[in-house]
Amino acid sequence: MAARALLRCGKPDYLAAHPELLLRLTIGLRKRDGRWVVTHEHHSFADTNP
Repeated sequence: MAARALLRCGKPDYLAAHPELLLRLTIGLRKRDGRWVVTHEHHSFADTNP
């Protein structure tokens, strides 16, 4: 199973100047002994260079 999210990460003045910047987060989960355990985590910003 995977969980995905788009986040805004930064100080308020920076986020106001760059509202298009979103942090992508993906977390891979597996069930072990009846509990969900994080088995993989990845985060990245989109490449905004032309």
